[in-house]
Amino acid sequence: DAVVAVSRSVAEAVSGSRPTVVYAGVTVPPPAAPGTRADSPPVIGAAGRLTEGKGYADLIRALALLPARVRLEIAGDGPARDSLARIASDLGVADRVTLLGWVPDMSPLFARWTLFAHPSREEGFSTAILEAMAAGLAVVATPVGGVAEAIVDGESGLLVPHGQPAELASAIGRALAAPALLASLGGNARERVTRHFSVQHQVDAMGQVYQSLLRA
Repeated sequence: DAVVAVSRSVAEAVSGSRPTVVYAGVTVPPPAAPGTRADSPPVIGAAGRLTEGKGYADLIRALALLPARVRLEIAGDGPARDSLARIASDLGVADRVTLLGWVPDMSPLFARWTLFAHPSREEGFSTAILEAMAAGLAVVATPVGGVAEAIVDGESGLLVPHGQPAELASAIGRALAAPALLASLGGNARERVTRHFSVQHQVDAMGQVYQSLLRA
């Protein structure tokens, strides 16, 4: 009777019906206290299932192009964990990469990470990105699937082509070198989630779907 898609990108791939797009909603936490995030050394954060499609190998390769003081932490687990550890070792950055495994509460990580990276090669829509944005983190991501619907490039995050570690490193390096840019992207990201991707927005949109079915 109704088809719901998590993004316009997914909706366009559905044949035989006209889906209604209902974006994921996340809770917007209270603003982080000033100075909560340490800026020395900078920590790039990432979160998601460790699979090839998430592009974390590209992120580790990008890290190898960044200054030695920059570290990377990835929250999540999955079948690519061992291969990611090998790539980090082969590139000589194993001491700068921490695979955190499954993390049930991301709040402490969002509070201390300097920047959030999401180098996915395929994505329907990313709740992890929304949660990082809601926490006021600047995000560098790839515009695959519905990611470009969440982030306005240059305003609430930075978008780079997928599968391009050098361009990923360049965007991350540019953000890390400019505290004002980090703050602006993070503040705009939080505001965008508040306006468009809160839990209440998701509830209201699903309610409209149900009401349309009841009226029919």
